[in-house]
Amino acid sequence: MNKERGLFALALPGFSLAVGISIFSYWLSGFSKFLPAFALSVIIGVIAGSCFPRKNSLWIGTAICKDMLLPIGLFMYGTEVNFKKIALSCVIGSDILFQCIFYSIGTFLIIYSMNRVLKITHKTNLLTSVGSAICGISAIAVSSSMVDAEEEDVTKAIISILFVGIVSFLATVFFLNRFFSSDIYGEKFAIFCGMTFNQDGLVHGAGSFMEKGLDKLALNVKYIRTAFILPFAFIVLFLGQLRNKKVTAETRRSVIKYGLTIGWLFFGAALLFSYTPLGNYSPMIKPWDKVIFGAALAAIGLTCDVRRVLKKETFLNMFSALAGWIIIVIVFISLMNLIPWLFFVNPT
Repeated sequence: MNKERGLFALALPGFSLAVGISIFSYWLSGFSKFLPAFALSVIIGVIAGSCFPRKNSLWIGTAICKDMLLPIGLFMYGTEVNFKKIALSCVIGSDILFQCIFYSIGTFLIIYSMNRVLKITHKTNLLTSVGSAICGISAIAVSSSMVDAEEEDVTKAIISILFVGIVSFLATVFFLNRFFSSDIYGEKFAIFCGMTFNQDGLVHGAGSFMEKGLDKLALNVKYIRTAFILPFAFIVLFLGQLRNKKVTAETRRSVIKYGLTIGWLFFGAALLFSYTPLGNYSPMIKPWDKVIFGAALAAIGLTCDVRRVLKKETFLNMFSALAGWIIIVIVFISLMNLIPWLFFVNPT
């Protein structure tokens, strides 16, 4: 009993700091949709983890917070994934689901292949690729546990995602919108934003450049991509374990079991809250989801130290992530001009 109390007292500072960052991020996100709570939790966590002394108590507390709250947070996050809405989004648009699958797989493969050529660390490569393809920082956080990523791998991936997010938003708003001519406020621009931005907050920000109602279309497209978080995390899981020859077979089985467990939690919640009366309670769970999952993300951010990753590989990873985004944007705009009917939807 005394040992348990001692461990609790030792872990309390780090655990409390992660929860406090999550609550602050949730409060701060209320001022603007451009500042999503999950992204803020990780960003503030990274800043704090890079500035504060790395004491054992902080390390133990954040590790326990991540291990305890990530599965619970993923279950609650799954309650927001409404398969009925996703199906409706696919129906109202021509091949919207196909476009999302094409974009996600294409982005993943392009960045993954480029990083292999550049000889980026395998785990950093996997995290950056899945974060670029799906939903940015949240995908990195989920996948980091599945590949048993080191803190430097997570930090390098997060830096690349944030860098590409900022560049992509500025480039889209001030330059790429010209390729849509009179359709800048139309369906194609909405699909483009939902398809190419790696963070929800960027889609919200771009919504101010669209006609009323089309911002929902952009968010629906991003919503479909976000639903791919677990399938792609499993791809990362198996790619990571296949290349990870330094661990024992028992450790590898434990990681796979952990991945399967949180996968069932996520999809189980999504199914229950999509096709049962439990869906009526999803809005009530959402604030708690932001805090609990946000605390797990903040704990991951607190383990990162930006000062330790400011080296050549980090900048090469940023270059690869940006180049992958540029390539997929060129493909998107080319297909939009060659096959315009593929990108027409009725947002109603």
